[in-house]
Amino acid sequence: MNRTVMVVEDDKRIADMVCKYLTHESFAYKVATTGPEALLLFESCRPDLVILDMMLPKMDGAAVCEKIRAISDVPIIMVTALAEDMHRLEGFAKGADDYICKPFNPRELMARIKAVLRRTASTQRTLNYGKIQMNLDERVVKLDNEVMTLTQIEFGLLEMFLTNPSRAFSREELLEGSHMEYSESCIRSIDFHIKNLRRKINIHPENQYIKAVYGFGYRFS
Repeated sequence: MNRTVMVVEDDKRIADMVCKYLTHESFAYKVATTGPEALLLFESCRPDLVILDMMLPKMDGAAVCEKIRAISDVPIIMVTALAEDMHRLEGFAKGADDYICKPFNPRELMARIKAVLRRTASTQRTLNYGKIQMNLDERVVKLDNEVMTLTQIEFGLLEMFLTNPSRAFSREELLEGSHMEYSESCIRSIDFHIKNLRRKINIHPENQYIKAVYGFGYRFS
């Protein structure tokens, strides 16, 4: 699955150049040109990394960085034409992971992206299977790089499946693992929640992840 980089840059020439190199390095990308647009886009696409220009219209990069950091630990690389130490320090104070000054070599930016992703990969708890990616810390699930909307119970069920792929779970085990109160009616309701989860993640004929185990429960494979 390609990782998604959100590019927040109001200079179209620079944004186009960065996106060209991202494509060459097999990254997917999303682009925003203002601070408010960046925040809305972040909520909808939940990227794996943010390239964030310091000087933006309507809301500067430092403010955007601070708002993103309040809800996510996603890696952020700040970009600016201002090389003074005070601006670098401001970016780090707001939660940036790295910093690069304009004009920059796009190859250096790609190297910094890969380095930051390597550093953060070990600290973020993620589960991956096929085209599904689950971030346990941010409680975000992506399918084919698109954010999915899951209920709390569906998230708990999927976490169990991804943690133990190919294992057959009884309905009682799924009930306990999804933190539902134990009762006969809740055991029967597991089938309802599984049905909804299957509908959301089995969107392609080749992606039939959740399979019924006759007379027992369900398996993810």
